[in-house]
Amino acid sequence: MNPLADMVDTVFVTVPGLRIIDRGETISVANLAAGTEKSFHRDIVELLEFFARPRPLHEWFGRAQAQARDVPTAIRHALLVAADQLLTQTAAAIGGPLTLSKLLEPGSKPDIVLFGAPTDVASSGRGGARAGPSEIRRHAQVPFAAPSAAAGKDRVCLDFEMRRSYAASLPSVGDLGDVAGLVGEGIASYGPRLSLLSEILLSQGSVPAMLGGDHSCTAFAIEAHLRHWPALGILHFDAHHDLWPPAGAQFHYVTHANVFHRALARPNLRVLRQFGLRTFETAAAASLHHDPRVDYVSARELRQLSTDAVFAGLPRDIPYYLSFDIDCIDPIHAPETGTPLPGGISYHQALDLIDAAAQRFRLVGWDIVEVGQAERATNGAALCAAGLLRRLLLAGVPFDPLASYTRRTTGPAEGATGRTAPTATSVPSLEPADHA
Repeated sequence: MNPLADMVDTVFVTVPGLRIIDRGETISVANLAAGTEKSFHRDIVELLEFFARPRPLHEWFGRAQAQARDVPTAIRHALLVAADQLLTQTAAAIGGPLTLSKLLEPGSKPDIVLFGAPTDVASSGRGGARAGPSEIRRHAQVPFAAPSAAAGKDRVCLDFEMRRSYAASLPSVGDLGDVAGLVGEGIASYGPRLSLLSEILLSQGSVPAMLGGDHSCTAFAIEAHLRHWPALGILHFDAHHDLWPPAGAQFHYVTHANVFHRALARPNLRVLRQFGLRTFETAAAASLHHDPRVDYVSARELRQLSTDAVFAGLPRDIPYYLSFDIDCIDPIHAPETGTPLPGGISYHQALDLIDAAAQRFRLVGWDIVEVGQAERATNGAALCAAGLLRRLLLAGVPFDPLASYTRRTTGPAEGATGRTAPTATSVPSLEPADHA
């Protein structure tokens, strides 16, 4: 009996981060995370390259030159896996629950696709960021993203804080769940799965949105964007600069403190603007601040400068990735994080900065990271993150004054006069880069 007969329509993918060793006539392929290694004929390389992007198994067998002999072995040794096994579904999905195989089917795609990265193996501070995705989802209230809100009043959102009414062009949102990991798995093998998932979403035309997890996860998401876009800017909100030299003098060893080293090695990273810094360190720790692409606005300056001054000098003709470490917010509001520092910005400042960034730049991907586990029922950091999540989901979405919905002609605040956020068409056309 053919062991593959029941799997021909299953979508498979090569596990990211495999180690391939050329031994002459044979190739040794190791999945370090799963602890498997197997020697193959050199033909295995073609198989693994073919499934570098998720495909149904029958597409491989439909090729004239395809060899079937290595497929069962590659599956048995966890070199090829069913694409849906890369993710774990969550009961608290934001928007429509989504599987990777469903996402790859022909048809319209969600505007924004969320996925969690529940790992804190690369953190040097207090642990617990692995609970971040579940904590953020538990505290999030995103009624317009629910499948039941496809039409009617559930699609009309009234933002009383900002005095806005959102009724049209609300984004469609899907939630893939969490990227699965093995117990004790390091970021070197876990991270490439985050890159692969981000690449898939970008190629499908969706905005990848990651819920961390410690900040090391961001390095792998940004790698996917730098491969996709010919030019990219990064907006980084954090108490720390995360520009420490690579740990152990190994450039590939990523931690939550050296996230942006690898990104700055790429010439198509045009600018890295950091917001909320308030750390105190040796000069060696900030070794890349001499790079002309790097600039920052301290937490103290954010309280003093106008919004225009905060974003001054940033080019408008490129897409941006936004990364928000929750410790940018003062620990009086968001104490559940690994490396808190006093003197951070307020929750309202954070909302206003994200809102201002969304009105000035095209955000093509984003993350919220370093939300930790709470010791009580309510998680302040997760509550703040949930508010940021809503604001990011609505980035660039047109809105009306709340008064136009409530039919109030007067209000006590200036915010009663609404503005319309720019649409994607107000940004110059941005074409993705050719994949290497």
